[in-house]
Amino acid sequence: MNQIKIAVVGGGNWGINHIRTLHGMNSLSGIVESSVEKSTQLSKDFPNIPVVQKLEELPKNTSGIVIATPVPTHFEIAKEALNLSLSVLVEKPTTPSLAQTQDLIKLAESKKLSFMTGFILLYSPAIQKIKMLLSENSIGKVKTFSFTRVNTGKARSFENAWWSLGVHDVAVLSYLHPYFPKEVSKNGQKQSLSKNDTFDETRITVQFENNVQSHFLCSWNWPFKRRELLITGEKGYLFLDESKAELTFHKKYIDEKLNIKDEGTSSYNFSDADLLKLELTDFIDSIQNKKQALAGVEPSLKVAEIFEKAGF
Repeated sequence: MNQIKIAVVGGGNWGINHIRTLHGMNSLSGIVESSVEKSTQLSKDFPNIPVVQKLEELPKNTSGIVIATPVPTHFEIAKEALNLSLSVLVEKPTTPSLAQTQDLIKLAESKKLSFMTGFILLYSPAIQKIKMLLSENSIGKVKTFSFTRVNTGKARSFENAWWSLGVHDVAVLSYLHPYFPKEVSKNGQKQSLSKNDTFDETRITVQFENNVQSHFLCSWNWPFKRRELLITGEKGYLFLDESKAELTFHKKYIDEKLNIKDEGTSSYNFSDADLLKLELTDFIDSIQNKKQALAGVEPSLKVAEIFEKAGF
């Protein structure tokens, strides 16, 4: 069987990571980059890889592309690629709207091509462990998911903190709790001295039909870094400190008589994993074996619907 080859569109800050990883996997067919300066540098760094300006100029052995360009360009590039019979992995957020994401998925399905979004955290061993613990009913019925992603980070003028940071956690929610949302409420605030109108901090609450709630706090205007997930169940809690790659199972809860039951904790530490390589391997496997990727159609739609309902 011929080896699947993938091209990367966009050689910027994140695109270069895709390029290096695919090159190391011997799976890189080409690079599409419109900037002359970047193209020149990429040609020097990867002398045996074609660097072109248009999708149709890619080598004929290209089976799929990774789109790592600004979000407003995602839809048109993905549509063009699918019409060229190329499978697509598009970086998050998938597109600026639910309608565009739906259109791309319909097109991919009609052409029997793979389509996925770069929800890299789904490949985290910690998230996989949480998925297993939830499937085993370890904390009883889940009540609440609470996500925190804050830092004194890179502020953006073209998107707010929710779009920049929240997409990571919404993807995780869609994987751990695979239901479509009933209602989404929002609150945002501009806190910096920037002249832009984008929100530096956002707080989102998602309500589901089964009375489960999820809360998201996103901010790039915070004095310290926190990347955390707390899942509250009827008979315990799961707490993930993403920065430390540490998951703690708190076997503590309040019973029917309002007594506190505490059966201790279990901790799980996860060594560093090359999540990008795992994601790209899944993309290649989905093309080769014509199967859905972990970060494929379903999570792409669910994340797009939550963002649409938030309305930011």
